[in-house]
Amino acid sequence: MSAVSSFLFVTILIFCQIISIIADQKDLSICDFVAATNIQHIILPGDKIVFGWSCTESHLPHTDPCIGSQGNADPDADFPVWTGVKCNDFGISEISLPSIGLTGSISSTFGLLTTLINLNLGYNCLAGTVPHTLGSLTLLTGLQLNNNSLAGWIPQEFFCSTTIAMTPANARLGLDARFESGMTSLKTLGLGGNRFSGELPVSAAAVIKSPFAPTSYYYCYKVMESLLHLDLGDNSLTGRLPNEMGRLMQHLQQLDLQNNWFGGPVPFSLGGSGGIGSTNTLQRLELRDNIFTGVIPSSFQLLTALQRLTLSNNTFEGEIPLEWLCARQNGNLMSLDLRFNKFGGDVPTSVGRCTALQHLLLHHNRIEHRIPSEVGLLGELRTLQLSHNRLTGGLPTNIGQCRALTELHLQSNQISGDIPSALGSLGALKMLDLSGNSFMGSTLPPDLLHCSALQSLNLANADIGGALTAFEAAGGAIGEKWRMLTYLNLELNEFTGVLPSTVGFLNRLVVLKINDNELTGELLLLIYSY
Repeated sequence: MSAVSSFLFVTILIFCQIISIIADQKDLSICDFVAATNIQHIILPGDKIVFGWSCTESHLPHTDPCIGSQGNADPDADFPVWTGVKCNDFGISEISLPSIGLTGSISSTFGLLTTLINLNLGYNCLAGTVPHTLGSLTLLTGLQLNNNSLAGWIPQEFFCSTTIAMTPANARLGLDARFESGMTSLKTLGLGGNRFSGELPVSAAAVIKSPFAPTSYYYCYKVMESLLHLDLGDNSLTGRLPNEMGRLMQHLQQLDLQNNWFGGPVPFSLGGSGGIGSTNTLQRLELRDNIFTGVIPSSFQLLTALQRLTLSNNTFEGEIPLEWLCARQNGNLMSLDLRFNKFGGDVPTSVGRCTALQHLLLHHNRIEHRIPSEVGLLGELRTLQLSHNRLTGGLPTNIGQCRALTELHLQSNQISGDIPSALGSLGALKMLDLSGNSFMGSTLPPDLLHCSALQSLNLANADIGGALTAFEAAGGAIGEKWRMLTYLNLELNEFTGVLPSTVGFLNRLVVLKINDNELTGELLLLIYSY
């Protein structure tokens, strides 16, 4: 036998052995998962059963999961399609079993399914810890374990990788002979809605260095360079966000860290400085319900693709960063949620540049001065929430240009002056709350009756007065114009005269508060007609 023939024979033999090992690992992983969960007993909607996913007493699958998945879709066939399983030429490439009521735990041998490209076990009832062996699935592009009851620390292997220079000789020759382990292909990592605790890895570290052996380097967050979606929200994670997290995740589009116990300042790298912002890819950033402190990093101005920024329920302070956030947005920002923080200063006039803004939530802060007239430039605005601040001055008259507005909440401020008749142009308005302000005896503009979509109107304790009958005479019958109204609060004001009987025609009305005014007349007719 020639040398070439011998080489080919050995190569084929080794390849067959590798295929055999992969097959054995596949069988072990599948049967361990069957033993650790209730998958054999699940009944799907429509009284459908889960096909496949059963093993013999010898711990071998009854059928090959990759035979049915490669074209045989007949559930009555000898080799039916295994529910949620797809294969390619190398083995199992996908296991997708979301929302089927899985209980039990994830077996550690799942890490032996080295051909996996996508693993989705989200929205189930899996418990226990996540095996660190999943971090060895180097081909994995999607890992979704969100909305289960998984607990413990998130395996460090999900964030870190090991790079090994194979031989010093190759290094001396300048050859790029390197081996890298870790989930370096990962694009989606969904771990939100579980019970994970602990801190995230802090930084990269060299582990082994020797002139006589391969050199190993342990890199944290380098594994996430290709990551597009990261969801760690709704857990119990603690500590500060490491700088490396922002600097290395350069292609990230969505980052969800909401409802954890992260604290300290937000790292500058999270908004740019060679990280996320440098590639302008981040579209959604969710940091609400944590204990972050300090100011919003100025590097956030580099996030020109940002569509949704949610920082509510923290202890951020300083001025609202709209001056540079809107200046660089080019009309992409659609939702800005900064409520329940300690922001001060005023609402910058630059808010008018955020022309795509649909939701502006700034309530429960320390914002002062007037509402800028530039708010009227926000033609797409649907929700404006500025309540529980320290706003003064009058309402801008051009607020009526926000024709898409459905909710306007300005309660608990120090707003004064007349209520602008331009509010009557808000035909889509469903909720209006001006309570707890000082309109100094201002009367209701009759044009307000043109807001025919109103469902909730709260004018309590707003120092508003005048005769409601005169309001009706100028604008139309309350019972006809506000037919959608379910909540009407006029208490603690200076309304005079008779309460119009047409209020009784508001057949959707659930709550009516008119106490502490100067209203007269009888309520019997009103109650009768209602």
